[in-house]
Amino acid sequence: MASKTKEVNRSAEIRAVLSKSPNLSASEVVEKLAKNGITVTVPLVYKVKKMMKKAGREVVAEEVANTAPAATTTANGDVNQSEEIRTVLAANPKMNAKTVVEELAKKGVTVSTASVYNVKSTLSKRKQKRKAASTNGHIAANGHATNGATLRSPIQLVLKVKDLATELGGWNPSGAPKIS
Repeated sequence: MASKTKEVNRSAEIRAVLSKSPNLSASEVVEKLAKNGITVTVPLVYKVKKMMKKAGREVVAEEVANTAPAATTTANGDVNQSEEIRTVLAANPKMNAKTVVEELAKKGVTVSTASVYNVKSTLSKRKQKRKAASTNGHIAANGHATNGATLRSPIQLVLKVKDLATELGGWNPSGAPKIS
């Protein structure tokens, strides 16, 4: 029987070498992999480098050593960028978008300033909604804050005020001042 050779994902091997030594030239990567018995071409190395750069996965060796793993990941293992942004903003809400992007880059999470602005906007809207709900004290069944008034028309409101004034002893139907 013929022995089966294990197939190697050449692109993955190139990425592994480049993540450890990002400054290697394409020919150096080819030589290094050839020593391990993996045959790759210079054009393939360039293609992988381009894809890594395009995907934002170009890794500097110092950053790899200093990065902490991302705190939140999705079911498929990707980083939840919005959650990472919220975590950074929770620590310092006044932080501007550029600083948030730099802070997350230190952790190895690539986000855009547009993503940061979007998350900040969403957080602001949530905060305004909570403030309106707590100020007025009521939240309707549909989730929107209400002012607590259950009266449907101005006439009902005037009648309610009249009843309240009568109850408190301050209503005089004739309009003349009440003398105690």
